[in-house]
Amino acid sequence: MNRGHKVSFSGGETILIVDDNDGDRKLMFLALTEHGYRVLEAHDANEALQIFRSQAGKIDLVLTDIVMPGMNGVELAECIRKMSPKTKIFFISGYKRKFAGEIGVESVDFIKKSDLPHLLRKVREVLSRSYLPIPPTKVLRKDLPRGNISAAE
Repeated sequence: MNRGHKVSFSGGETILIVDDNDGDRKLMFLALTEHGYRVLEAHDANEALQIFRSQAGKIDLVLTDIVMPGMNGVELAECIRKMSPKTKIFFISGYKRKFAGEIGVESVDFIKKSDLPHLLRKVREVLSRSYLPIPPTKVLRKDLPRGNISAAE
């Protein structure tokens, strides 16, 4: 137990949020900026790659949705890892945890979008970690769903 001292979830690191849902992205942006993080936003993987390249070496964490139109979050993570193997990546999705486990993401850094109250704790945990988990490889990336799918919840 942490008696006698308060655990801080604040930080000054730079986080790139990638989510095609404007509302979800804005909620994460507000929560993170209110706790001192510098936050960049992208509405899809292509925009995220442009931002990542323009901010070479300045992004500490990429927080990405898994299912997006075009390139999905797992494919984006693979591209980023090729450019910058030490960049930390954290997945978020509206899909149930079972779906994340089926594609190999549950064993790495993942929270469900409805679990946003734990976002700050998980972000701090990932940023504080000195090792990188093995990226998801369980399914072929082309087999992941694309875009917003109503069966996600």
